[in-house]
Amino acid sequence: MPNDPEQEPGESDASTPQSPETAREGEESGSPASLWRHRDFVNLWTAATVSNFGSMVRRVAVPFVAILVLDAGAKELALLTLADTVPGFLLGLWAGDISDRRSRRPILIFCDWGRAALLLTIPLAAGLGVLRIELLYIVVFASATLSAMFSVARRSYLPTLVERSRLVEANAKLSAGASAAEATAFPVAGWLVQWLGAPLAILVDATSYMISALTLSRIRTAEPAPEERQHSNRLRSIARGFETVVRDPLLRVLTLSAALRSLSFAILSVVYLLFASRELGFATGVLGMVFAVGSVSSLLGALAAERLGSVIGVGPSIVAGTLCGALAIMLLPLTPATFVLGLTVLALHQLLGDGGETIANVGIASLIQAAAPPDQLGRVNGCFTFTFYAAQLIGAALAGWLGEVFGLRNLLALAGLASLASALLLAASPVRRVRDLGEANLR
Repeated sequence: MPNDPEQEPGESDASTPQSPETAREGEESGSPASLWRHRDFVNLWTAATVSNFGSMVRRVAVPFVAILVLDAGAKELALLTLADTVPGFLLGLWAGDISDRRSRRPILIFCDWGRAALLLTIPLAAGLGVLRIELLYIVVFASATLSAMFSVARRSYLPTLVERSRLVEANAKLSAGASAAEATAFPVAGWLVQWLGAPLAILVDATSYMISALTLSRIRTAEPAPEERQHSNRLRSIARGFETVVRDPLLRVLTLSAALRSLSFAILSVVYLLFASRELGFATGVLGMVFAVGSVSSLLGALAAERLGSVIGVGPSIVAGTLCGALAIMLLPLTPATFVLGLTVLALHQLLGDGGETIANVGIASLIQAAAPPDQLGRVNGCFTFTFYAAQLIGAALAGWLGEVFGLRNLLALAGLASLASALLLAASPVRRVRDLGEANLR
């Protein structure tokens, strides 16, 4: 590997990768309270934040391509949601097994370049006048395939860079970066869609994946050699991950509660934009500003997650955050069909829900990383991803099937009940008793 032209005096040469232990020693010898002095973590954080910015733009732009350009309805949006969730369901287990067999950083870089190339086809097709809903299905499906691999590999890769005692801090910083990206991306996306059109807004997402890939290429910490690179039976290897999740009380309840939350979010992903734009009459620019409220709330939640976990415990913070998110969703069916009151309720939902969910997500990610055996972390994350997307498929199918006859408000109420059930499950489980990550293996 060639020398890094931007290498600072006194740093190790890029041709001599640092071991995880060396990186952590350097981290601990610097400022005692922050990971910002850890160069490789900063590179990972930067890549994740830039990529999240583009992904938030896509979350607004692709559905509006379908709604505004292709005149899609509930069924078409449900199919888009299915295209975005089927790969995680079909390939989540395989992605977890691969991330335990291969070095994870090359997987992340490959997924970034692949997603950038796929997304570029949407504005290209729009410019040529050949954009069809079928192309959106294909691009979303293929991008989701790479995203499933990326998600599993990234969650499994973080413990390579930071030690267990700093996982909550690391996940909190990653969540804060994602929230900061959302705070700018959603309003920008809303106005870009309104001013330039949804297809051109997707260019931002493609560019972000390219920047992410280049930044990940700068990470120098050497990964430990995979312990099961040549396992003779892939199905048996995958089954080991399932067995670990089923037998571990913490991993089991975290996975089940995530399935309920996923069911809730899948229904919201189909219903929310239709409800806000057609039943309440809000324009894309206004909705972008509403989403920005949630992004700011997510940022505050990420900043508070580490502190809250240290005060009341990691487990109680997960329960509290999940409950707050559930109560916020249950506000949506009560939204008045007037501009001021409707906007107030939507903003309140974003304010309460996104902050609570972010606090819960930081704790959940850290607890899984601490509780799972290191040599099975990829497969455990793969099982988590598989269950998460299986529930999303059910939720999206329900929303698409019932959307025309059941009513949007009734579907929003169903989403709230599923999220509330997830919170109650966590509250009744051993998760609520986990004070710090050191207790994750004391079961």
